[in-house]
Amino acid sequence: MKIYTKDTVTFLSIPSPTGDISGIASALYELGGMVAIHDPSGCNSTYNTHDELRWYDHESYIYISGLNARDATMGNDAKFINDIVNAATSLDPSPKFIAICGSAVPYINGTDFKAIAKLVEKYTRIPSFSITSNGFHDYVTGAGEALLEYAKKLLPKEKRNKTNENITLMSNPDLKPSKPLFANILGMTPLDYGNFNSKESLRRLLLDANIKINAFFPNVESGDDVEKLLSADINILLSSVGYPLAKYLESDFEIPFVPGLPLDDFLRDHLDFPDFLPAAKDNYTPPKEGFKKISIIGEPVIAAFIGGIIERSFPNTRCNTVCPMESDGLFLRSEDVRSISELKIRSSIRDSDMVVADPLYSPIIRDNVPLIPLPSLGISGRMYEADFIDYFDREDFSKKILYPVKEAL
Repeated sequence: MKIYTKDTVTFLSIPSPTGDISGIASALYELGGMVAIHDPSGCNSTYNTHDELRWYDHESYIYISGLNARDATMGNDAKFINDIVNAATSLDPSPKFIAICGSAVPYINGTDFKAIAKLVEKYTRIPSFSITSNGFHDYVTGAGEALLEYAKKLLPKEKRNKTNENITLMSNPDLKPSKPLFANILGMTPLDYGNFNSKESLRRLLLDANIKINAFFPNVESGDDVEKLLSADINILLSSVGYPLAKYLESDFEIPFVPGLPLDDFLRDHLDFPDFLPAAKDNYTPPKEGFKKISIIGEPVIAAFIGGIIERSFPNTRCNTVCPMESDGLFLRSEDVRSISELKIRSSIRDSDMVVADPLYSPIIRDNVPLIPLPSLGISGRMYEADFIDYFDREDFSKKILYPVKEAL
């Protein structure tokens, strides 16, 4: 895997991914809590509208402190604390938790958000926690940190006492489970999965494979009873957003996780987890000559899934992931690239015969190279909302990805 660690972060022609603060607001949106962001007034329109689709259905408790120049210079943490306490105690129903995070100015000033969270919890008697953020990172970092801190605060500290015979089947895909396998779905936020039909499509696919969804997380269902997360046999990681939480549930509660999206072979063989992992693509050997190189720019777990489907559907292709996010390298292969520099992204797709990416990446793609649109809320916002893909609907995925690839080949 090629990781460019000394890149100059420059976005001249393409947008940068959605920021960490929006990731926090998105991850905690449906969990019934209150998110307090220490930031100048006006910025909440970005977190709550431009990077959010769910306001049309239901609102969430997301507040901005309205940080002014004087308070930014002098601190005045007492005002911030009082505002949070007053807002939280006046809400009906009361928030189930209070999450506190900051932007660039309080980060530079060294605001002690952990201490603020402790005082807020003391005054409100509502579970409160802080999330590290400063606006300099992307939504994968912010949302991942938010889900991890939420779980650490609200999940019980004792180890779960639960075993399931189905777990032993993961090492032997030829066996079929005698009873349903219960799975948590982690990391399915609108920033990556903007098509709201995806949830029910995934539920139907997994039920056909005798796998029942224990909880979508983050989601209203899991927010009503967070301890329900501990009743699962396995965590299915649909994006790198859920990776910190998946690691925590594995280390502290012994619930294993598998990253990737369900492929056809996975559903047919029920528990063929080696086929389910993006890393399994490393076993694929493209033709020595005459193959087409296809670069997929985007979130690495989803990109690996798309690449795997394309390679299986068209044997004369080789796909690689170009990740413009601060994702963990676990999800990338040796030929994949991770970079947050437009120049490096541009150079990494220079020899590509085709690119699958958000339409706003078109300025860095050569004129004679086909671009297969892969719109994402975390890149282009709501500009291409009507074209968001339902990755778990065979017809929709074929129409928007496989058929255009076939035409371009």
